[in-house]
Amino acid sequence: MGNTEVHEQKIDFFVSTHKPLESGIWLNIQGRRTRRSMFFQSPPSYVLNATLDGSPEIQELYFNCPNCKTQCFDTGLEKIVKCRCNNNFIRSNKVIKKVESSSVHTFDTHFNVQLNSPPSNFVPELLTLTLAVFREGLPENYITSGRTNFPIIFDQYLSPFFKQKLRCVGLNDYFKYQDAKFKVLGAFPSYGIVTEKTLISCSEVLSEHPIERIHILPILPHTLNENTFSSSIQPYFRSNPRHVISGEYIYIDSKAFMITACQPNDGIVNSETNFYFNGDPLEPIQYFTIVPFLEDLSYHYHALNRENLIEEIINSYIMNYFQGFKRIISLNQLINIDGVAFKIVDCWPHKGVTIDSSRIVYDGSMCRREAGEYYSPNTILIRRGNLMEDPLLILAQQMAQLQESMLEIGIHEIRGTSEETIRGLPNNIVNTVPEDPEAGKCMVCLCHYELGEETKTLPCCKIYIVHVFHSSCIEEWLRRSTFCPLCKSSVERR
Repeated sequence: MGNTEVHEQKIDFFVSTHKPLESGIWLNIQGRRTRRSMFFQSPPSYVLNATLDGSPEIQELYFNCPNCKTQCFDTGLEKIVKCRCNNNFIRSNKVIKKVESSSVHTFDTHFNVQLNSPPSNFVPELLTLTLAVFREGLPENYITSGRTNFPIIFDQYLSPFFKQKLRCVGLNDYFKYQDAKFKVLGAFPSYGIVTEKTLISCSEVLSEHPIERIHILPILPHTLNENTFSSSIQPYFRSNPRHVISGEYIYIDSKAFMITACQPNDGIVNSETNFYFNGDPLEPIQYFTIVPFLEDLSYHYHALNRENLIEEIINSYIMNYFQGFKRIISLNQLINIDGVAFKIVDCWPHKGVTIDSSRIVYDGSMCRREAGEYYSPNTILIRRGNLMEDPLLILAQQMAQLQESMLEIGIHEIRGTSEETIRGLPNNIVNTVPEDPEAGKCMVCLCHYELGEETKTLPCCKIYIVHVFHSSCIEEWLRRSTFCPLCKSSVERR
């Protein structure tokens, strides 16, 4: 008999039709509803997202101006709203008060003044909402290894804030509750009200430090040149101090753009920030195929049949990462999603930005770092421990990605860190392994930490956030670069 190829039917998914609450079992755990797999018996050991355990109090998102009776939209975020009659009002606890608004805008203006208008009179329910919290003002014990302790953040801030009354938020919005300040990183749809059916996530910690360099590219069919920069981009950032983060989608004057890179990884754009926009416009991705690395998945996944494996990977990882976001991806790119590495094994075009209509293909395949092996769903997999490819090969791949990122923001030469600086970085011995899957591994070699291993800490973002790596891995990295592998902060600017 000749060789016969068996082609598995691909399974296609779309962000626009995915319903995150329709998969798994949703349990009430300590005042929050959290997803548990239908196929794993134990509840999740690390909570990454949750929904409210009850409905918010109903309150209209509009009020009539006491002066001219115009209907004003206030989003329920208790911000200052400017009416068409040029009077400013704030509604708190159903009481409407006239207030004075300063003509001088600072970054805190985003948290106190309603700057965005609703895209239409119809406000849908949000299916997903991904938030980030600013480090300033947050208690130290609310952050672990540079990421939030989500159950604490949810219980202390997000649950009481969103259950108090109906709130309407959208992509890149800001709000404040008590002393904590939040930014919306992702939302699907891009604008809507938060209800008990909204899946809420908040793991990233943001900084208010100044951005030195930023690289922006348009999304086709839009273009970006000197004229567009001076007429749209520059006024947008000069009107109010704005926070940006690498990979952020921005919409200015009916044109779509992506922040492809910035240094540091997030912060506030100011008058000293250098802008770059060299490069071709980004094409919308039509379809892409993504597969996880076998070594990064817990043993539970290895026992699942193909159908159940697809459901778990899509609902626990892939859709959490792509729904509510525009993501820049490219062929053979490695992506870390909540501590599990994924690879883009096919996409068209070969580089671009994902949109709601992009077709996501996952058929139950996995890949392995050992010799770059790729397994179809029919392959019988035998786990032999945490087999990893040569860390130097991983390092070379990471350095190539860093080189490309730095070129985008105008840095043409990457030099190494001095041995004196490397020796001065603090060392620690691993005595407990973090529950957070992403914090529990070195992001240079992608191996999980083991008890007794030596790690080295980089003081990123002016000491407020630290990033931890295996000592041997980060030392080799720093001999080739002065930047943190995660946030691109300089280790020599301390």
